[in-house]
Amino acid sequence: MNLSVCVTNLSAYVGGSLIYERMELPVSSEEFREQFNAVLKKIGINEFCEEVFLSDWESDIAGLHGVIGEYTNIETLNDLALLIDELPKYDEEKLGAILEYESCNSLDEVREIIERLDDFDLLPDVGDFEALGRYYVEDLDAIDVPEHLINYIDYEALGRDVYYSGSYHFVDGVSCICDYR
Repeated sequence: MNLSVCVTNLSAYVGGSLIYERMELPVSSEEFREQFNAVLKKIGINEFCEEVFLSDWESDIAGLHGVIGEYTNIETLNDLALLIDELPKYDEEKLGAILEYESCNSLDEVREIIERLDDFDLLPDVGDFEALGRYYVEDLDAIDVPEHLINYIDYEALGRDVYYSGSYHFVDGVSCICDYR
């Protein structure tokens, strides 16, 4: 996982200057305090000027971008990044897709989703109703269709019905998340 945040001196910003330092996350818990203190020193944080905010952030998990805010606790964000970094690639992709459709307002909500990742499946090549209908019939074998009738199935209509059952969510035009909750 790649996550980068700009730690910015709030007092300098209010005074008209943009003084910041980019910090790459995740870093180990042992290294975090040392690196964070170095960033604070570089941007002029001391006993007279001690407020910071995040002026920018970038992540390769698109849905995570909307959960981070200016005053997000950086140490908590690093802990979450460490947790995400330990996930297998498939689960990391699944998390990104879930965050694309599910409205999360906090890092704690993201952590809760991570704890329930087994409740979801990522269908990477199912991006429209027709593909969902084909997945439902051909891959899941959810409907037993006699061979001589297979060409008469309206996969798009079937996929639409399956989609509106509420368990499937298209996330980026090329994939779908199945929510078993």
